[in-house]
Amino acid sequence: MLSRNLIQATNQYLSALNEAVQVRRLSTASAKHLAAIAPHWMAAVSASNDQNASPALRDARRATNAAQKELRQISAGRVFIELDRLKRDFRFPPPDHPELGGAPIANAAEKLYAAYESFVGSYSQEDTLALVTAGAEYERLVQWFEVTAEGLTAALGLDRPDDEASEHIEIVLLTPKDLDGVAKKLRALAGLYEETAKLVDVDVEERPLRLIRIETGSLWTLLVGDTRVIEFVIGLLERSINYLHRRFTDDGQIAAIPRSVEAVEAVLGLSERLREAGVDTTEMDIDLARSGVALSRHLNTLLGGEPSVEINGRPFTLAPTLRAQYIAGQRRALQPGQTQAPEDDPT
Repeated sequence: MLSRNLIQATNQYLSALNEAVQVRRLSTASAKHLAAIAPHWMAAVSASNDQNASPALRDARRATNAAQKELRQISAGRVFIELDRLKRDFRFPPPDHPELGGAPIANAAEKLYAAYESFVGSYSQEDTLALVTAGAEYERLVQWFEVTAEGLTAALGLDRPDDEASEHIEIVLLTPKDLDGVAKKLRALAGLYEETAKLVDVDVEERPLRLIRIETGSLWTLLVGDTRVIEFVIGLLERSINYLHRRFTDDGQIAAIPRSVEAVEAVLGLSERLREAGVDTTEMDIDLARSGVALSRHLNTLLGGEPSVEINGRPFTLAPTLRAQYIAGQRRALQPGQTQAPEDDPT
């Protein structure tokens, strides 16, 4: 349980960093330009008292202007919003793991915020230099945290299954709070595995899905199974959660994975993915139709109403402002007498 809590806390931090897309764009650009700018300014300072001063200074200013031009293309509004969130998320460590204190990243985010605020207020060379310096320091800390998290996962034995023909799948879901909800999600996972195994011709008795660890509250589960099956299931999960979230984000619809043969094929791409996996689908029309309906049912049970899903450390998350609305809408859609989203519309 201790290792799971530590991994979960680390993944929460990684999710927060991954969601700050514009800040990461700013920091990587800053690190790149600082590496290009620094030698020119060092040369300019060294040559300040001789005849090479003017060319060196011109090169330094040209490199700084190039940095300024790229950094001005980044969305300032998004950067400020994301930095505010990072300062908040990393200011206090998780209660169970004070050793994961994110204060260095919080402090770096605060300095980056101040430098960026000055930069957008002047676009001067001086403020550009201050920004790339602050951005490069933030990038250094984020990269350090990512490497540390990867090492932690490996040290706890969560990075590889116990044989080459097996693969793991780690899933974190937010909504199941009771035993019945957890059981339904686990049964849906098992159903996905078994149905996929039939399609790729894997014997589930020889290559069963094994539960390695589980924690409830939210549902965190680590399972191991046949590599071909697990990889196929991961692809189904990623396509499905993207479809559900996209439908809600674009037009506010509480969608379900459709069940008609044509619509399932449009959303999940079963035939194409099976061919990519080396499976001959020329005589599988009946099997694909039956499996598509079953997979759709299991996916809806597992992913329906989930505003945030993490699959092998990769987050799939609705914007915070939409999460409560999404959960409430899903509950209404599942009440007796209410109508689900059309099942045959894959758009």
